[in-house]
Amino acid sequence: MRLLSLLVSSQQSVGEIERQLRMSQPTVSKHLRVMREAGFVESAVDAQRRLYRLKPEPFRRWMPGWLRSVGSGPLT
Repeated sequence: MRLLSLLVSSQQSVGEIERQLRMSQPTVSKHLRVMREAGFVESAVDAQRRLYRLKPEPFRRWMPGWLRSVGSGPLT
């Protein structure tokens, strides 16, 4: 849930997520890959970084209460 909460408010790189959650880079990358394959996350290339963000549609459909609880962000 902490990873989802980070991605609700803004796009994040693996390095930014790694620092904020104090997780290893391989762990962050694995979680993001699983979430991307499940259709919950998408990525975009920005220079040398890949930025990840939540895709809003699955969360609006399946988790509307959770979206309201995390506050205003690009998905709400």
